[in-house]
Parts: sequence; structure tokens; C-alpha cells
Amino acid sequence: MPRRWIRIAAFALLLTALGAATTTAVAWGIALSRTYERFFREAKASINVPQRAEDNGPPTYHNGIVYWPAEHQFGITTLRASQREIVNRTGTTAELESYSGWGASRRTTLVEVADKPFDSRHPPRNPATESIERRYGWPVRSFWLLSQREWRNDVIRSTTCEGYFVFDPGSKGRAGDFGARGVQPSGPEFAFWLPIYILPLGFTLNTLFYAATWFVPLFGIRIARRTLRARRGLCTRCAYDLKGLAPSASCPECGQVSDVVAQPIP
Repeated sequence: MPRRWIRIAAFALLLTALGAATTTAVAWGIALSRTYERFFREAKASINVPQRAEDNGPPTYHNGIVYWPAEHQFGITTLRASQREIVNRTGTTAELESYSGWGASRRTTLVEVADKPFDSRHPPRNPATESIERRYGWPVRSFWLLSQREWRNDVIRSTTCEGYFVFDPGSKGRAGDFGARGVQPSGPEFAFWLPIYILPLGFTLNTLFYAATWFVPLFGIRIARRTLRARRGLCTRCAYDLKGLAPSASCPECGQVSDVVAQPIP
């Protein structure tokens, strides 16, 4: 194999590695930026300015599972699904079963009945009755984690989380509840978690995006400079004027054998 192709393959591998590392760093940085204090500030703001259901569209119902509209923030997408029953079905529209209890209010929620799942999110698995999937990354989502809860009589009986790595500086088993909330704990005495489940398509797209971003400062500027010098009849290394020299002669300044065919002075 020519050395040129070996160099190109090495550069491609380097850019791919840099792109993958940047994709991971961005997703993890977004996850770490979700602090406990910020979570409560946003929750308080959402109470003061309640979000209308029609902003994100109605929930979708399929086979006993309600798929709630996705919640988008910068670098984060939250997908919720829960086991619920419908009443008063009319064609493709129905109402969720009304219930009341601690922290719940009586209201009617319309849902769209679908013949297939709404999207690729994970529905709750028995005995869980609610699943919360969070996806992280920018410009597209590349990592995800999943938390599932079992509700009984409006009380959380159990919570399970999967798809995250726990960095534990001094505590034991404290990250599960925070992972379910989608936030990082506030103090250094608590553990920090990082999503590790990969979304293949998103990870690939982000890797290509960041590889192209790294290409510009590492190689793109150099290639553009060499190309411009070659078009002007200059040495591609030191910009020495090669006019008047024999074709493919070495540069008198730096000694490089240029691939520029120098044009003799008429």
C-alpha cells in the first residue's frame, strides 16, 4: 500500500477517534450540567408558566401504554410512557381514565389512539408502570438512560435505573433517585452519574460532525494554504517563489521537492 494511503487512513482514524471522544464529552457535559438546583429552578418556572398540552401535541395511546409528548431542552430529550386505560373512545380519539389522589388533580386528557407505538422510546416493563427515558447529545442525541417506576395508589413503590455509569467519590447507592429525576446531585458527598447507552445513529452523526469540525483546524487550513501556494507557483512549505526554476526542482529555500510544476519566466 502506498505511503500516501497509509497516511490518509491514519488521519481518518485520528479524526474518527477525536469525533467520538468529543461526542462523548459533549453528552456527558450536558448530563453533568443538570444540577439539582437547576432542576428545581426549572420546575418552579414551569409552575409559574404552565405548559399547554397542545404545544407538543396530544399523547398517543397504544396497547395500554400512553406515550406522552417529548420534552426538549438544549441537549436533552425526555420521553415518558405510562400504563393507563382509556374511556369514552370516539374513533381515533379517547379520554384517559380519570383518577384522583395525592398530588393528582381531576382533569380530562385527550389521547390519540394509534395502531403502532408512537416512536422508539421504551415502554414500562412489568411491574413498572412508568418509564422515563432521557437522551443526551448535541447536535443530535447520542446517549440515553432509562428509569422505570412502579406506582401503587399514587405512591412510588420501586425505582430502577439502567444505562448509566456512577462516579462515586464517597457515597454508596445514592445516584438512583437522582438519575430518575434526570439531574446531578448538588453536593460532593453524592455520586455523579453519566449515561452510557449509545444511540447508534445519533452517535455516528455526531462523530462525523465533530470529526469534520476537528478537520478544519488540524488539516483543513494547512491543505487550503498548500493549495493556494501551489496555484501561485510557490513552494508549498515555505512559500518561496519557484518561477524560473526547472519543473519539479527542489526548493532553494527549504529543499523540498515540490509537486508544483514551476513555470519558467518567458
